[in-house]
Amino acid sequence: MNARALRARLGTIAGAAVLAVVLWRVGTGAFLDGVRRIDATTLLAALGLGLLTTVFSAWRWCVVARALRIRLPLGRAVADYY
Repeated sequence: MNARALRARLGTIAGAAVLAVVLWRVGTGAFLDGVRRIDATTLLAALGLGLLTTVFSAWRWCVVARALRIRLPLGRAVADYY
């Protein structure tokens, strides 16, 4: 296993450990209450904002790539950014 793969796995393990500690200390009640309060409108708004943010961030990289004379189509940039 190379260093990059090891770092990715350690990052995943660290993130899971942080979530486990938070759930252990706070409990699942607060999390479940928050999930229960989410309605369809809020969920769709969050997904839409996430999509817009991803597309505009990818578009920014297309502009940077174009300035460096590198061809980067928007669809590819969105897929890579996501």
